[in-house]
Amino acid sequence: MLKRRGCDCIFTVGKQSPSNNWPNQCENCGLAPVHLLALSLAGVNQNWDFHLDINQKDFLDNRPLHFAAMASRTDPEIFIKLVDMGANIGSVTTFGETFLHLLFRHLLVKNVSKFIPLLRRLEALNFSFTSRDYFGRQPFHAFLRRCQGGRDFLLDDVDTLKEAFAIAKPDFDAPNCAGHSLRSLLSAVSGNKMSKRTVNLLLSSYPKSKNIAVDFQIKMKNLLSKADYNWSMLAEWLAIENRMVWIDHQGNTALIALLKCWSSDQDELLLEDIIKGMVRMGAQIHMRDRKGETALAIAARRGLWPAVTTLIALGASIHSTTLRGMSILKNARKSLSQAKRDGDDKLYARVWSCIVYLVDLKACELPSERRERWAAWAPDAHFDWEGKGEKETNIHQALVELGFL
Repeated sequence: MLKRRGCDCIFTVGKQSPSNNWPNQCENCGLAPVHLLALSLAGVNQNWDFHLDINQKDFLDNRPLHFAAMASRTDPEIFIKLVDMGANIGSVTTFGETFLHLLFRHLLVKNVSKFIPLLRRLEALNFSFTSRDYFGRQPFHAFLRRCQGGRDFLLDDVDTLKEAFAIAKPDFDAPNCAGHSLRSLLSAVSGNKMSKRTVNLLLSSYPKSKNIAVDFQIKMKNLLSKADYNWSMLAEWLAIENRMVWIDHQGNTALIALLKCWSSDQDELLLEDIIKGMVRMGAQIHMRDRKGETALAIAARRGLWPAVTTLIALGASIHSTTLRGMSILKNARKSLSQAKRDGDDKLYARVWSCIVYLVDLKACELPSERRERWAAWAPDAHFDWEGKGEKETNIHQALVELGFL
């Protein structure tokens, strides 16, 4: 049985014919027969209904390749078969996860050697093994986190990992939002003295990244303190060592640090062009900081209206929450109350304008997990607006109901 989190639909897998008796795509979550077929693949000889779309997405942006990665019994040949059929290896979920992120969640160390041919195939197809989800995790982050709770490393395990690393070439020093790098995770894995010594020798063969000492907030503060700061100079600096997607030791990306450091004395209208320029260079607007805040959440609570409108236009989710479950709207509301207590009328007005804009877009003060995780294109009709006053069309009345007035 497969029960979707946040959805009431339940399907029995493997007992019915995919082409005849399985239900159509679920109107609530987007689960379709093609996803169940991928999830139930028992081997490479499984018959595939070629009328089914190999890249069909559910409302979490999972494709058949993701479902195959979540299967309890996974054969490496299945993925090669799906890739040969045209599966998009670069597709990501609503949390930025590739199928390899999901596969590595439950891959055992002893089975890594079986997947070496798959890794070689992905390498030939220019798959990005350093691709990060929206919490900054590379696929090998998930694998090494699992290893920490498993059995001790043996020498054979280290040799297999060495071969996998030689193919994937992951960034060993790139931390996730929590500050854990592959180097630190691998160093923490238990093992006997000989295997630990081999692990340390392996890590020493990979030079440390030049970005380890980067502090984006200090860089942004120094830049913005100059009256004649030059965006092109910042862009040039960020282009070095792939810093645009780097997460510093405080859990900030360059974009997040920019929004945290932007001074109220600066011209807010400049933010639109700067943000668009950073996104063109590869900045990820969905990435979270150490608290789980997105760039949009930070811009909203700081009252940076041009940044809020620009980020939303670029596809930022208005329903994201922090690691403690705090929504963008609720965070902005706290900032509004603090501005009122401090007598900061300018900040109060700026945050207020952001709140009005978010409420007009039906942002939820207490979004459910389902609402946060569902893809941006999932119809609003699937969710009764989860804020108070859901039937109100007047913004002022909605703000009264939400307690802002």
